Amino acid sequence: MARAWRLAAVTVAALRGFACAHGTSAPASERPLLVAGQYQVESIRSRAMLDGVDRMIEISESGTRLVDAAGAEHMLTERGALTLGSGGSCRLALAVSVDGDDPGISDRSCTWELRDDVFLLGDAQGQGARTAYRVRKIGERFVLEGLRDFGPGGEDLGDASGERIVLLRGPARGQPLDRVTEQSRRSDGPELTHEL
Repeated sequence: MARAWRLAAVTVAALRGFACAHGTSAPASERPLLVAGQYQVESIRSRAMLDGVDRMIEISESGTRLVDAAGAEHMLTERGALTLGSGGSCRLALAVSVDGDDPGISDRSCTWELRDDVFLLGDAQGQGARTAYRVRKIGERFVLEGLRDFGPGGEDLGDASGERIVLLRGPARGQPLDRVTEQSRRSDGPELTHEL
């Protein structure tokens, strides 16, 4: 299995779009507040088709070990940023590296909306799937937990539970993402995966 294919599959899965959700929301005084601004993507977990199998894959700054169909172990690392604009536009940029190789970069425009404690994330044109996430705040982190995927017309495309994005307020640590000079790095911060 070619590394480029694995990297592309993980990056594409990480950038899937999102939609509208129904359910009970927290009282206004207890709602975590995501506002326009810059957020560092500490980790992202999404479904990806790898070696012909639909799997839940998590990639993080601190690195995630993944075993492929041949039994070989690989280390995936990412750096990313989510910029939320004041008019509902956003930009999601991720640099994903496999086994320390030069990272693949994905930099996409998107749309966002916050309804109570439900965060909606979709593509910039509104043509693709959108996902609804429940927002929780754990310490300084915003944890977006997947609820449902929806089509552009609001049709239910299925369960998004298990998907997750962990954000920290402020720009990505280190140098900004750059398509030519970006290099992966390891984080010195704690791994939130073990805290949840």
